[in-house]
Amino acid sequence: MTGTDGLGEKSRLSRLVNHVVIVPLVVFVLLLSSTAYVWIEIKKFELARQISEADEQIEVVAAPLAAHIDGPASVLDVGCNIGLTSRYLLDQGVADRVCGIELHAETVDPALREDPRFELITGDVTRVIPARRFDAVIYGAVHHHVLNHQGLGAAVSALQRLADCARQSLFFETGHLTEGGRWDWQRRLRDYFSSDEEHLHYLLACIEHRITGFELIGRFRIHGVRRCLLRIDLAPDGAEAADEVARLPVAMPTGEAGFRYRRFGSSAQRLLPAEAPAAGDAPVRFARLDDPEHGPLFLKQYLHHPRAAGVEAAIGGACTLPGAVNCLGYTADGGALLFPRIDGARDLDAIARADRAERCRAADQLIAFFAAAADTRHGPIRRPLLPVAGQLPLIELCDFNRNNLLFQGRDAELQLRVVDFEQHAVANGQQSVPNHHTALALGRAQRRHADHKEAARRREGAR
Repeated sequence: MTGTDGLGEKSRLSRLVNHVVIVPLVVFVLLLSSTAYVWIEIKKFELARQISEADEQIEVVAAPLAAHIDGPASVLDVGCNIGLTSRYLLDQGVADRVCGIELHAETVDPALREDPRFELITGDVTRVIPARRFDAVIYGAVHHHVLNHQGLGAAVSALQRLADCARQSLFFETGHLTEGGRWDWQRRLRDYFSSDEEHLHYLLACIEHRITGFELIGRFRIHGVRRCLLRIDLAPDGAEAADEVARLPVAMPTGEAGFRYRRFGSSAQRLLPAEAPAAGDAPVRFARLDDPEHGPLFLKQYLHHPRAAGVEAAIGGACTLPGAVNCLGYTADGGALLFPRIDGARDLDAIARADRAERCRAADQLIAFFAAAADTRHGPIRRPLLPVAGQLPLIELCDFNRNNLLFQGRDAELQLRVVDFEQHAVANGQQSVPNHHTALALGRAQRRHADHKEAARRREGAR
């Protein structure tokens, strides 16, 4: 091999090394540098976004809260997350101590967890609500998740217990049906409510017995909508609205076996046994009692809207309409309403299959009842959500639907019995007046039908 051949071999070897080792190494280093640069820029963007979101939360949530809390106060922050609101309230001197509830401890900022003014409770809010009072309770962006995973009954119970924890105010915010995206909690929420207004009114009614007032204190944009931040003012201990309704020496039944639960949203007022899965969401439950002093009784307990019980007792107890089943009073503990029990009653469907004489008698009584309901007035009604300053006709206060119209007795002893005097709206004409016209039309139709059948029978007999 000559010297020239040796140089050529080394040149080829050098080019091979460049192609096989150095070039790929350079490309790898360039790719790694580019990836690192992109990663650093992403992290910088995420950090800037987190700082921006933190600043926004302080501006649109924490600051309005601080402006509406009389400090220094004790605060319960439910769903405190990393603790931005808790930290802000402590740093501003609005809160002298904060108790936060969060599902996982690692979610909360470690520096906040070490602050002696901050106490952290970890776990499911429906199970770890503390048995003590706070000046203010913050319940933000948690309710719709509780409803999604545990149902309406559990969500209402949590809201009511949190209201009981608050001495002065409950601050509330939750997800909206109109938010963009297809969230699981939205689908579950639509199983119960058709609009955000209906949902919010239902929740406020659940704690209406404690409410003295409420105010929209902030709105912030999320998922394409502006969520509402409410301040709900609560009555001090023992200052809830009192009902002028007697308490009878009748105890509540023990256990669940004797109760029947009204299915949520059931227009037919379908009743469920206690073991039915949907019974957990029921707003009302019923039981049959036999009391030595008061005889057969029918018990009705509002599970979601306790203030509505006093209103129904006041309306039904004072009602003098023909056939009205008047409320006798509360159970001894004030937890449920008591009514005379109507045994062996028939509904309108059963009356429609009765003979001509009974149909005519039922029609006459229906017409007389609705005419009297249009002329009889009741009021005032003092309640935060559905107040009545003066007096309104009963037909505009109550929903006298066909499920509440029963008939007791037979033939000449047939008597209309009207149960359920719930207040459904300030002016419930949109619901009750159609029921009024429906009942009148039903009564007249039943009489015409009976007359036609009687005429046909006579013609058949004449032949």
